[in-house]
Amino acid sequence: MLLERIQGWRKQVPSVKDLKERKIEQVINFIELKKESLKQVIHTFQTVDGLFLWEVNKKLNIVARRGISQSDLAKGKITIVLSRKTTSVIATPDEKRRIETVVNQLEGFENLRLRHFFGYRTSYKEKKVFREVTRWIEIEIT
Repeated sequence: MLLERIQGWRKQVPSVKDLKERKIEQVINFIELKKESLKQVIHTFQTVDGLFLWEVNKKLNIVARRGISQSDLAKGKITIVLSRKTTSVIATPDEKRRIETVVNQLEGFENLRLRHFFGYRTSYKEKKVFREVTRWIEIEIT
């Protein structure tokens, strides 16, 4: 009877080897999480076709924090005005598609999705007036 109790107790207490393996697994998961976070930060400070991703990310985070206004909900879209282009050349459809995919991967866009639970579709727009190209992002709420 005493022997059975001791054997049952041994089964409940993890061995040093098991504890060591769990700790190593936790450290590896922590390192992978930090690597992913660092990739996101580096990604944010890049530019795509002259568009600063940190600027877009900041504006998306502001929209996520403040919430979507009733007028934007009534229109069905949110407009984020971006800085003007330094060149007077309008982006090609491939460049627009690339910008839209990169914006969808930003942390600010993910925060917007998580806080408001809407379906969103991003579209990048440009307009040429004389020699200046103004640009904006329209986020359609579905």
